[in-house]
Amino acid sequence: MTIKIPFKRPAAYWSLLFFYLAFPILASVIMETETHLTKRIIYNLISAFGLLLPFALLPRRHTILLILYIFVYIIYWLNICHLSIFHCPLLSQSVQIILDSNIREMKEFVINFGSDSGFGFLILYTAVILLTFFIRSKLHYAPGYSKKLIFYCSVALLFAVSKGFHQQQYSRYQLVPYRVIASTIDYYKDIYNLIRLRQKHQIPVITGLKSRFPQNRAETYIVVIGESAAREHLGCYGYNRNTTPFSSGILKPYIFTNITSPHASTMLSLRDTLTFARKDNVSEGLRHGSLINIFNQAGFKTFWISNQFSRGYHDNMTSVLAHDAKVVNFINNSDKSYIAEKLRDSHYDEKLLSPIRQALRDQAHKKIIFVHLGGSHTPYSYRFPEQFDFFRENNQNAFTREFDDYDNSIRYTDFVLAEIIKEIAALKEQAFALYFSDHGDDVGLEAESCHCHTTNPARQTEPMFEIPFLLWTNKAYGNANSSLISSLPQYIDRPFVNHNLIHSLPTLAGLSFDLQDDTKNLFSDKFIPEQP
Repeated sequence: MTIKIPFKRPAAYWSLLFFYLAFPILASVIMETETHLTKRIIYNLISAFGLLLPFALLPRRHTILLILYIFVYIIYWLNICHLSIFHCPLLSQSVQIILDSNIREMKEFVINFGSDSGFGFLILYTAVILLTFFIRSKLHYAPGYSKKLIFYCSVALLFAVSKGFHQQQYSRYQLVPYRVIASTIDYYKDIYNLIRLRQKHQIPVITGLKSRFPQNRAETYIVVIGESAAREHLGCYGYNRNTTPFSSGILKPYIFTNITSPHASTMLSLRDTLTFARKDNVSEGLRHGSLINIFNQAGFKTFWISNQFSRGYHDNMTSVLAHDAKVVNFINNSDKSYIAEKLRDSHYDEKLLSPIRQALRDQAHKKIIFVHLGGSHTPYSYRFPEQFDFFRENNQNAFTREFDDYDNSIRYTDFVLAEIIKEIAALKEQAFALYFSDHGDDVGLEAESCHCHTTNPARQTEPMFEIPFLLWTNKAYGNANSSLISSLPQYIDRPFVNHNLIHSLPTLAGLSFDLQDDTKNLFSDKFIPEQP
């Protein structure tokens, strides 16, 4: 049975209006949120309506309709979930984080954050779209219908598109699909430019690069990059739980108390920490090379050993930068590892210790090993083995148990660090181990604590940026760098943003170069604190 409809009473209008206007009412009931947030969701759905209407009601456009529905379905569902969780729409930074995430991390995010309102939105969204397709399949369009409909729907589309270009200054595009497309283009453009430089061997020579030590001097350095570790949850920083019982008793750490991350996300933070890139000058900064390039040109054998997921060289910005190293080892490079996690037989960070020890046995006189931990990535309960399930005071509900899981993950990271420090202490050549986190998470027992990090400036909190920064040196390093060692106690309280690490880490290794700015060098007497 088909339904003939004249232009004056198109049933398709009513089916789509139900989809885009009645749905927010149902969504707001599920969310039980504030009015302004509901208004944002309604605007997003009306915008989607304006985009789809010219295509949804035209006959014989099934392929186009299906493609557009799938695209807008995913984009607007993600946007509504983002609104629900972080109380802001998808930002360009959020899109880049999604692009930088792997399949396993996306699954973990859905498990950790999408179990309540997100799944409700998904079910409703799917139901009303199926209803829309069902109604549309029963329609039979009268002669002359399409031409008039194109005109009226084009006006609606023009209105929706124009809203994307008349927006407040903080947002590049108000219309969500445009924002997603533009952010995706920017993200892959930066990766493409970086890959092109690598393939053409056009990494700039680090001019003026020199070392205080002779070429035949043996040096071994380890840089450990943590994940989502908030400084306030480490016992060595005064936390009321002893989450750092293992590392402090081997070598005395230099505990830097005022270090902040440039971003509250892994990809953006490491992009700026490992290169000269800055928020407002990414492409130009990437052209000058990376920390790994500096050590390569200084004659070091460089290693990148990671427990972060990677599908290969082109996976994301961090993966591209990691492949600057002469030896690259991602121990967690298969989706099978996600299944293993569900069975509690995961790639825990201690699995990194064997390849680290293998790198330490390498015959190169000079080597630096970058280690990227899984750390305290959500879900926190996946980040430590059962024997490290130590804290269990807060067992009232899932929220408080997650708090304990986070502290257990911090304590487990300290165990892994202690094993690395033991290796450093046993070396005869000069050596140090430096540990910092990419960013922190806001993990508290207060109801307003999100147990997460976010790119939404309105929702960001200090723990998302305040990171641990710890340095351990062995006896041989102290003997070879007595002046620097004597000055370190004067440096530990300096306010320092970690995107200036590229100006600072080489100093610990006795290196200097023309682009190095001592006013940004944490270990220089010329250091000037960066204005917030």
